[in-house]
Amino acid sequence: MTLVLNFNGHNNKQINKMPLNPIFNPDGNDDVAHRSMWFGETTNLMQLNDVRYSWAVGLYKQMRENFWVN
Repeated sequence: MTLVLNFNGHNNKQINKMPLNPIFNPDGNDDVAHRSMWFGETTNLMQLNDVRYSWAVGLYKQMRENFWVN
């Protein structure tokens, strides 16, 4: 989506906005090959067992073990 603003007949300024995605899309593709951090399909499901990057599992477990509440 592109929005073009006209400021009192002077230079036009073009603003690009991120597309709006639904919070939950039951038809969304959550296959590993199609996952993306930005502009991906929303499924609202968190896939922690089948991840795209194998190093992310170890990092997630380490961060979980290093978290504490005062």
